[in-house]
Parts: sequence; C-alpha cells; structure tokens
Amino acid sequence: MKTKHLPVIQQGLNVGVTCVGSVVGQGIIRSLRKANFSDKIRIVGFDYFEDVAGASWVDEFHTLPDFLNPEISEQEYLDALTAHIAENRLALLFIGIGFELPVLSKAKEKIAADTGCVVVVSPPELIDTAMDKYKTYEFLKCNGLAHPHTWLPAEKDAVTYPAIVKPRRGTGSKGLSTVLDANQLEKALAETENSVIQELVGSKDDEYTCGVVYLDGEVKSTICLRRYLKAGNTNVAIHSPNLPDGLEEYVEKVAKAFKPFGPANLQIRIGDDGVPKLFEINPRFSGTTGTRSLFGVNEVEIVAGHLLGLPIPSRERVYGKVVKYLDEILLPQ
Repeated sequence: MKTKHLPVIQQGLNVGVTCVGSVVGQGIIRSLRKANFSDKIRIVGFDYFEDVAGASWVDEFHTLPDFLNPEISEQEYLDALTAHIAENRLALLFIGIGFELPVLSKAKEKIAADTGCVVVVSPPELIDTAMDKYKTYEFLKCNGLAHPHTWLPAEKDAVTYPAIVKPRRGTGSKGLSTVLDANQLEKALAETENSVIQELVGSKDDEYTCGVVYLDGEVKSTICLRRYLKAGNTNVAIHSPNLPDGLEEYVEKVAKAFKPFGPANLQIRIGDDGVPKLFEINPRFSGTTGTRSLFGVNEVEIVAGHLLGLPIPSRERVYGKVVKYLDEILLPQ
C-alpha cells in the first residue's frame, strides 16, 4: 500500500518527538534541525521528566504520565499524548524510546483517526517479532536469511560453544553472558530469567550497526557502521566505503522481508566464514541516528520528507570515525 502524504497545509509542519531525554530522542531532534526543511518545522518534545536536555532543544515541551508507574495506566498516557498531538496539530510523531513501541503501535490507527497525525511506528506483529529474540531467529530462518544458531533453554543439550546467554526480550547488551562450556551455561541460565541461547558470531571487531529506511515497499536508504560498545551502547562508530562482502545486500534482504514502517536498526556480526548474521533488530530509530546524520545519511529527514511530501536532497556521504562523549548544558531558572 502506498503511503498517503499528509495534508501539509492543513496540519502544518509540526512534528513531535517522544522521550527527548533519551539518546534516540535527542538524535531525532538533531537530525530534524539538520534537515533541508528545518526552517519550516516546529518541534514539540515529550518526556516523563522535566529536567532533560532535549527539552531545551525543542520549540515546545510537555511532560507525560509515566505508564511504567503501576499507578498510571497506558490509557492515561495515551489520552494525555493524544490531547497534546491534537492541540499542537502534529503531522508526525517520532518515538524516542523502545518501551513506547508496543503501546503506540496498537494505538497508531486511532491516533491518526482522531488527530490526523501519523505515528512513525511499525505494525504490532513486527514489534513483537523484533522484541523477542527467539521470534527474530524464527523470522530469519523462515525467510532463508543467515542467522546465528539459536536455542531455547530446553534445547541446551544441543548448544555448541562458545555461546551467548541473554534475555529473550531486551536491548543494549543487558544481562548478556558468554559461556564456554555446559557448566557455565547452567550457571548463566540460572541467573537469567526468560533467556535464549545463541551462537557467538565473530568478535567485537566484526560488529556492525546498520540503519535502514523502508517505505512504500522500497528501501530508501541503508548505512552500515562498524561499532564498539561501552555500557551496551555505541561509543565509537566507523563509516567506511570498504564494507564486508555481502553486508549491504544482506541488510536490504532483511528489510524487504521484515517491511518496517520507516526506520529499523539491525545489529549484525560477520562470522568466521564471512557471512553477515543479524542477532537483533530494533524497528525504530537508534542511538546512532544522530551519528548517521554526521556521516551524510539523515534518516529522520528521509522519513519526514517522504511522509510530508517534501523534497529530500541528495547528500554526499562522509567517511570517518565518530566518538561519543558526555556534555552538559546550563538551563536558565
């Protein structure tokens, strides 16, 4: 189905970004500010806390009810968000954190019907597949795409070593353990709730974070960065014209099979046999969204431009290394 362009004149170029205190939300804002049409855009930011850096980078900021608090329901959160969307006449809403994906995916059609705003999020079944590492493995296997050997705890006798034990749901390398034998496997399984076991593919020098934008049945952009992690997040990203053989083709094949709505982020390692294997897919913008715009691939510009029917410039790619660091800002009282 072709994407219906939004009624720009009616809606205006008002764009929302959730969780502007997160690395993802801030990367989306920075990318919007660099977009070819940035002077036409008004950004409305949201978060669950007041004191976040991204609040000072947007044109208007609102706090939302925190539905992770057991005293607050998802419906309270959705009612408040929808009211802000309607009041600000938002044309698009970008999502800045992973835990909002299932909720906003289910509410996407109602939000569009009530406000005319398009929430940039994939369908619920894709969110569920991506958030469950065993379902991700099954998706790759069913589509004939290279994948790490993956086992459930009940299949532990079939595991080959070295292997990784990690939570079946979760991101950012949280709860991950490398195991070299059956004794270490038993210990890791006992310490990890609802786990999955996966073949250890390659080394830290073989890991890539790959961004893709998929809209209207087409891959609109891809970019693959070799990455090094610190505390589970990309600390160093390297963009090179010399990628491992077959990596870009593999990314496109995964995107065409998965069919996200807009952005997706693929975590891939290259095996000892030179074959790329995806071990995690996030159907959203990633923590390296801002980094990718520095390399000349502004994924937010591509998505917003396409959905709003605005011209998207052809940008020259930049090759090099980006190193992330902490910064501080002074907020006037």
